[in-house]
Amino acid sequence: MSRRHILIALLMLAVIVLIPLLLRSVPPPSEALPPSGVYDPYASGPEATARVIVNAEAEALLRNGRPWRAARVMDEYLRSRPDAAPAAILLAARGEAGWGGWDRVRALLENRSWLAEEGGGEGLFLLARALEGDGEWEAAATVYRRFLASPGALRSDLGPVAQLRAGLALLRTGSVDAGVATLASVREHTPELGARVDLLAAEALAARGDTAAVRTLAQQLDDPSFAQRARRARVEAYRQAEDFAALRDLAARYRATAESDAARAGFALDAGRAARRIG
Repeated sequence: MSRRHILIALLMLAVIVLIPLLLRSVPPPSEALPPSGVYDPYASGPEATARVIVNAEAEALLRNGRPWRAARVMDEYLRSRPDAAPAAILLAARGEAGWGGWDRVRALLENRSWLAEEGGGEGLFLLARALEGDGEWEAAATVYRRFLASPGALRSDLGPVAQLRAGLALLRTGSVDAGVATLASVREHTPELGARVDLLAAEALAARGDTAAVRTLAQQLDDPSFAQRARRARVEAYRQAEDFAALRDLAARYRATAESDAARAGFALDAGRAARRIG
C-alpha cells in the first residue's frame, strides 16, 4: 500500500472515531438553552435556574399587554436567583408596575444603588411612583428629581411626566413655591399640558390665599372643561385670605352666570356665608 493510501485510511479512521465523540459532547436541543433562549452562565445541572423562563419571555408578555403574567414569570426567576442582574430586577418592576403592583415595585427597587444607571434611570421613575402610592410625597418628589437629574431622563419620554408628578408631589407636601415653579417648567417645555398645569397651580395657591396669583392663572385658562374648577379656586383663595367682601361679590357674579343648578347653589351658599362673616 502506498503512503498516499495509508494517509487516506488514517483520515477516514479519525473521522469515524471523532464524529460520535463530538455528537456526544453537544447537548440535545431541549438542554442547550433555557426555554426563553436566554443563556444563563451561572446555571448548572438539568434543574438549574437556567431552565426558568426569564427575560425574553417576560418582555414578550409585556409587549403583548400581559404585565401580571410577566411579573409572575420574573418573580419565579428572582426567587431562585437572589443575585440577579439589575436588568432582570428592573424588568420585574416594569411588570409589577404594569398591573399596579406598586408595593412589589417598591420592594424590588428601594435601596438599589444602580437605579440611575440601569435602563436610562427608569427604576427611579418607577420607585417614585411606588412612593406616591404609599403617600410619601416628599420622598417621591426627591426620587423624581433624581430621575430628572439622570442622563437617561433627557432621552426619555418619561421626563415631562416625572416633572409634572414631582411638582404635584411638592404641592402635596406644602412646598407650594417649589411645586408651582416645577409646574411652570412643565408648562414651558410641554405646552400641551399648559391648561392642566395652570389649574393645578391655581388650586395649590388658593389653599394659601394668594388671590392675585390665582386670578392670573385662572384668567389664562381657556379650556371650558376647567372653568368650574378655576372659579372654585378663586373663591377658595378669597376665603383663605379672609377677604369676605371680595368673596361675596365674586360668588354672586359666578352665581349669575353659572350653567347648572348645582353650581348656582354652590356659589349662592358661598356668597351667603361671606355676607354673614362681614356682618
